[in-house]
Amino acid sequence: MSILRTPESRFENLKDFNFKPNYFEVCHGEDKLRMHY
Repeated sequence: MSILRTPESRFENLKDFNFKPNYFEVCHGEDKLRMHY
């Protein structure tokens, strides 16, 4: 499975998206997946 990450800058100044970044990391061995909630 390929995991893509959107740069933080892509979320700046989005209309009606005034959410602060909250992240949760899921680890599996040496691999990590960061999810926003």
